[in-house]
Amino acid sequence: MNPVMACTQFYLLNSLWQVPLLFGVAWLIARFSPMREPRLQHRVWVGALLLQCLLPACHLPEGWRADLLALFRPGSAQGGAVSVEIGPGLARGGLYAWPEVVWLCTAAYLLLVAFFAVRLAWRYWRVSSLRAGAVPLALQPDDAALFADLCERLHLKRVPLATSNSVFGPSTVGIVRRLVILPGPFTAATASRDLHAALAHELAHVQRRDFARNLLYELAALAVAYHPCCWMTRTRLTESREMVCDEVAADLLAGGSGPQGNAHPLLRLAPQLTATPRAHNSHAIGMFDSTSFERRIMQLSTQVQTVRGVRCGFMLTAFGAVALVTCGSALAFGPNGAPVAALEPQAPKNQPPLAVSSGVMAGQVIHKVAPIYPPEA
Repeated sequence: MNPVMACTQFYLLNSLWQVPLLFGVAWLIARFSPMREPRLQHRVWVGALLLQCLLPACHLPEGWRADLLALFRPGSAQGGAVSVEIGPGLARGGLYAWPEVVWLCTAAYLLLVAFFAVRLAWRYWRVSSLRAGAVPLALQPDDAALFADLCERLHLKRVPLATSNSVFGPSTVGIVRRLVILPGPFTAATASRDLHAALAHELAHVQRRDFARNLLYELAALAVAYHPCCWMTRTRLTESREMVCDEVAADLLAGGSGPQGNAHPLLRLAPQLTATPRAHNSHAIGMFDSTSFERRIMQLSTQVQTVRGVRCGFMLTAFGAVALVTCGSALAFGPNGAPVAALEPQAPKNQPPLAVSSGVMAGQVIHKVAPIYPPEA
């Protein structure tokens, strides 16, 4: 079997059960963890996404390195079988499938990966076109002064502003030369305080380099982008990222009112989510990326109670143990493939049969009973 195709099939087989397992563990940790800060929640989902991409590749078929080195050497193709191994040889069995079915599933998987890769490239190209068509925006003097103060407090150089009718809401684009783009009628139809909240939220994205990070996560997740649990992980990641930026914006604009003060601008900006048709061609990072406005507002409006002390240490230890056991089980329980020809004894080729004398064979007898024949015999 082609070693590249063999590794692809093993990765696909591993990801089918490891991705939902990792999502379930991450959900339990994010749901019941004593540390409920958005930053920690975001790190949990980032770690879950990266493990979903990397862990299926940690248990590949034995000898795959040698097979890859011998990829271009002449050899004969032969059928294959997949066996399941639990631990270091504790149990062994065979899982056989029709070669046509295996190749069909592998081809469908590769087509899906190619589709998601092309879609990512197309979206990035649309973002580049969006940036090229954006018009520079000049704020009112008071708004411009506050914007410059926000950039200084976040230790950012002056971030350029632009406007475009092709964006759904305030968005951030760019890896090195970052740019904040606002919808065309946004500045004129938005109150000054709400505009400040939107600008603070987008500057939080700029400070965290969320556009570059999101692009990196998208590239890393191409191999498991077909899995619904990967979609849910990315949704949770996006939601926690927006909560982090809401928290940063609330701290910047608190003005003595606490984080709850930023929930009101978010509520006033929320109607624009339904009033404006959503643009499907943008891969930019914006405050309207997540649809979980209710949870974001509750996060800003309520005081999060964090568990401390011995109870916190005990729960974190328990969650760490669960995560380690999950990763260990994913490594211990994995597929191990071997060619069908290697599973069956084969006679040596081009070797004459061996002749053994009767005396040698008689000397190997351990016990012998003389037969008693009936008279008819």
